[in-house]
Amino acid sequence: MNKKCNKWLFGGLLGFLAIFSISSCSDDHFDVGTMTEAKGTLWDNIVATQKCNDFVEILQKTLVNKKEYGIPATLTYDELLKSSRVLTVWAPVDGTYDASKWLNKLAEGDNEAVEQQFVANHIAYFNYNGSFPQVQQVLMANNKYAKYDNTVTPNTFQDLSIAANYQNVPATNGTLHLLEDGASPFLPNLREILEEYDELDSMYQYIESRDTVYFNDKASTIGTAVDGVVHYVDSVFNKYNLVYPAIAENEDSCCAAIFPSNRAWNQAIATIKPHYNYKDRYYYVTASSTTVLSTDSIPVDSLSDIRTVNAILNNMFYSLDEQPGFNVKDASVETVGDFFRTCDSLMSTVYYRNSYKYHQHATGDLVSCNDLAEGKDPIEASNGYAFITDNFNFKSPNSWKFDIEFEAEQSYYIQENTQFAANYSSHDVLTVTPTTVNPYVPGTISNNRYIDFIPRASSSKVVAAFNIPNVLSGKYDIYVVMVPENMLDSLNTKPKRSAFTATINSNFSPSPRNTSQMSIGETKTTSTLYSNPTKVDTILLFEDYEFPICYYGISGATPILQINSQYKTALQKTTTAHLYIDKIILKSKDE
Repeated sequence: MNKKCNKWLFGGLLGFLAIFSISSCSDDHFDVGTMTEAKGTLWDNIVATQKCNDFVEILQKTLVNKKEYGIPATLTYDELLKSSRVLTVWAPVDGTYDASKWLNKLAEGDNEAVEQQFVANHIAYFNYNGSFPQVQQVLMANNKYAKYDNTVTPNTFQDLSIAANYQNVPATNGTLHLLEDGASPFLPNLREILEEYDELDSMYQYIESRDTVYFNDKASTIGTAVDGVVHYVDSVFNKYNLVYPAIAENEDSCCAAIFPSNRAWNQAIATIKPHYNYKDRYYYVTASSTTVLSTDSIPVDSLSDIRTVNAILNNMFYSLDEQPGFNVKDASVETVGDFFRTCDSLMSTVYYRNSYKYHQHATGDLVSCNDLAEGKDPIEASNGYAFITDNFNFKSPNSWKFDIEFEAEQSYYIQENTQFAANYSSHDVLTVTPTTVNPYVPGTISNNRYIDFIPRASSSKVVAAFNIPNVLSGKYDIYVVMVPENMLDSLNTKPKRSAFTATINSNFSPSPRNTSQMSIGETKTTSTLYSNPTKVDTILLFEDYEFPICYYGISGATPILQINSQYKTALQKTTTAHLYIDKIILKSKDE
């Protein structure tokens, strides 16, 4: 069982919000206190052991980075351990670890790495004095969890033995334990791991460039006001990332990630970005508009870049809590690797958090789950596991250019501007119930409702028009689901068919001759199509139709699909003038 995937919290979080309070102390030598008698501070006790001289030197040279990102920190860890702040320290004994590694990093100015990966990995902002035998997941000063077990002899910390004569050593500001088997190992989380591997540099550089730092006034300590300006005694700054999912840094999570190598990252950009081919301005009309409307100017390149990277990230993380058939309590490099190689489906965090039907990958559906991670074993992180792939293996219909389906009766999708819609007096939404449905008509009606476009006159050729939402630039197969006229009339045993053409329109601009109409940049019309009047009929309108422009996330503007009745009075015995439509479907094509 992988203990890091258990979500236990035993205090310590409030320590990050406390103000460091420095008290005076003596550097004079004294004996280490007994279990029942505290003598001196944590710093005094560490020095007195004379077993942790390397650790002492590192603490004296490492700054407490409570003020981050270029704001000077002046407090060193030896000063922190002399203060009244309550802490627990698991100090590694000299000669059991490579102290020169950390001293060299300090000499190179890399205080952040030494603090995060070593010093804060041995300190907790809470007093764990071993007074009650238990196995605990301790929240360390670097926000990592560590296993502390004082039910065994000797006690252990991260499975490292604690020296029998130096466990639970009391101090006036906490408890000291000495580790005799070495330093506590540091595992990066799924954000930190990006810095550890050169083959992830492309993604790392992009993510790091989106870090944002903000001043947290609520967590900061207000001092005096000078000339009307408030000054803070202690300023707290927090960091968040504009694009990278928070789950990657959440130490309470247990998640698997599929990270693209530099090569795979470039493949992903080249594959996805053409589907976000935006234009700098979009034009559209509504039922009530008397002039052509337009969006604001679109930052084409930046919007395309953002959508592209979001598409990559939305398929990157897979909570192991949420994967059907996987027991997160048994998570390990071996079990996670085996699961990705053999599972039938995977659901990304975007899928389960938003109840999407998207971002679910199933074996045999364009690409197998095993192919996504290339059959590799993952790398272990503090909050999960990471696969680094050589290629970008995701397919567009499951990952970013999804199928589009919408109900024809929903008013949001009905386009009633007279440039595109014509010749119907009204449209009725009809409801199918068990008592009204014609039992002799095969097929089902989506959402149990469909729409009837009623011709203005008996000879009118109805033109029904629909706004198609969130289309990406790329290829789709476009379908309409037609409903027979006797869907609600079981006495009608000779239903009439619908005859119609379909027209797809996109890439609009203002008409130079009529300010209330648009010029159509891209249009295509089918030949006459006929519905099967004996069933609910799904009819292919356009195969491999390619939209040149992306409309995803553009408010108001969409391509417009027209269903044009080809009713003729001469054919009235076999053809209906009404258009009965259930839904519109766009099936994304793999590109």
